[in-house]
Amino acid sequence: MSTERYLFPAHGPNEGAIRQALTLAVQIQQQAGENTDIVVLTHDKGSLTPSTVNWNGLGDAVSKALSKGQTIPLPGGGHIRHETMRSYRSTSFRGIVLALHPEKKMLNAVDAARLAQAVIVVPWLRDDVAEWVSTWQPAIPGQPTPTAPPHVQNSVVSVALEHLTGSINLSTGLGHPLDHASAVHLFRLLKKHGEDFDPAEVRAWAVTHSWHPNAADDLEDVAAKVLAGKRLKVAREASYGTDYIEMLRKEAKERSTEPK
Repeated sequence: MSTERYLFPAHGPNEGAIRQALTLAVQIQQQAGENTDIVVLTHDKGSLTPSTVNWNGLGDAVSKALSKGQTIPLPGGGHIRHETMRSYRSTSFRGIVLALHPEKKMLNAVDAARLAQAVIVVPWLRDDVAEWVSTWQPAIPGQPTPTAPPHVQNSVVSVALEHLTGSINLSTGLGHPLDHASAVHLFRLLKKHGEDFDPAEVRAWAVTHSWHPNAADDLEDVAAKVLAGKRLKVAREASYGTDYIEMLRKEAKERSTEPK
């Protein structure tokens, strides 16, 4: 199951956008089934007030209860509750996340919910979610669905990232010294042989290919440092043979000629 992602563009305290997002969350919940929950995620408890969530499907009493942190049953099954960054446990959540005024840390937590039915984002500022929007190309209700370009423009780099992903322990990302070394040597190899890569593109590719968002941040950081020529300590010498870059190029070329 792939996670549906939606964006309600907003600027500042836009309660109308939040109510529209709540309406969509409940619609998705009703279609998904009785065991689907909705989490309204904010930075802290004070971020959610009765007026903020006074959606016409909840009513004043329910809105006040929700703003106080109570779990509210929904018609037809499922529940809606308010959580903060301190209480939210993303990895096991299978419901719908409504993220209000998120920034990078919250969006990383949201993206870590690989099993979520849907993610709905209402930003405070569009710049706060620019990276997330570029990565996922979320649907904006009322607008045509965007066509997402490939995250990595260089097909050789894309193939290289696939091989790296298959060779490391994704549960720890680059936490193991040998996995970190593999990433460093890979980007050094690509740079040495003139294969251009963009660290932001690398992160976007990683987070959409099963990397934990924090691990994708680490990968972006390694790519940026290698690109800038900075020295990085590694646990071992280069493990890629001189013919590895040619193997990557050959595989990329073969894929480009495959029937679509």
